[in-house]
Amino acid sequence: MIWCGYKDVVNQLNFVWTTLILALSALFIGYLRYFHLQSLITCWTPAHFGDIENAYVHQTCWERDTAYALQLNEPLPVDLEDYGNSRPVVHTWIPILLIYLIIGFKIPEAIKVLLDLCTGSQPKSLVASTDSWEGRCASLAECGRDIVQRNGIVKTLSFFLVKIFILINLVAQFSFIRIFFRDQMMSNNVTVNVLPKYLLCDFKIRQIQNVGDYVVQCEFPVNTLYEVFFRLFGYWVLGVGLLAGAIFLFQIGTLMVPLFVAIRFRGIIPEKELKLRGFSVDDALLFLEEVKDEFGVAMARSVASKMWQNPKTVRNGEHQDPMNEYNSGDASVYPLLDRPPATDKHTENA
Repeated sequence: MIWCGYKDVVNQLNFVWTTLILALSALFIGYLRYFHLQSLITCWTPAHFGDIENAYVHQTCWERDTAYALQLNEPLPVDLEDYGNSRPVVHTWIPILLIYLIIGFKIPEAIKVLLDLCTGSQPKSLVASTDSWEGRCASLAECGRDIVQRNGIVKTLSFFLVKIFILINLVAQFSFIRIFFRDQMMSNNVTVNVLPKYLLCDFKIRQIQNVGDYVVQCEFPVNTLYEVFFRLFGYWVLGVGLLAGAIFLFQIGTLMVPLFVAIRFRGIIPEKELKLRGFSVDDALLFLEEVKDEFGVAMARSVASKMWQNPKTVRNGEHQDPMNEYNSGDASVYPLLDRPPATDKHTENA
């Protein structure tokens, strides 16, 4: 199955599915924030507060950058000064953090696009839809020879470089999630929850000349949601990373090690060429793999058979007779019946 032009399962998981999960999560939190705020935060307000005051309390306590963490069974303090210093809260920054995580997954994709532009076009863009099957084979074979002669191993090294960037991003994101969103952390020499479920929020309300100080207890269901999400997302990143690492090792082996190259490309590359290959890297293998993904095994087999022929014997998909190739500097290459007639020196002197 192909998603957004990516046939590689590692590219699909990183560039499409993971970014889609993060984007939908950020949009979901943003929707609840602006349309259903009380589903993210619930504050116990005084009985005489009306709807306007309640909305103000929820809005104010949600946007606070600091608050006083409170355990569920812990009694409320008489004075906040006796309770200790407030601590930063991160629930308002989570959607922005998700956007940064998306950017982290998009950086390898941007590098891949740039490297693809630098190392050559994809096989599908090299042939016209109106070309015949033989015409496509000849065009792709000619392009394959040109890629090998012009770039050498540049395309393959670019392919490996993108995979390395993907693995680095996965390791960095998994480490960040495990360190930052752990259950507890030290703050001011006190062990606190990273995503506390209950907080004390203090605020002031002015009524004409009177300014009232209030402290209310707020519950944050959104932090429970964040906790579950980042735990599951951490497992997702770990699974994608392990799969990407295994596939990367497989791709290295089947593009470099002769035994694995022969197993992967048997039936596509002629047996004679497979036996002659040693431990090496060239762009022909990756190009043939792309042709197989785009046009099928039969097309890749035909292209491979033409790629390792003498370029002079294949032109526009038709086999040419080498004896018809004229070389003005060597009379031996002329067909016997088409040689210029021999001149008689005596006739010339006459």
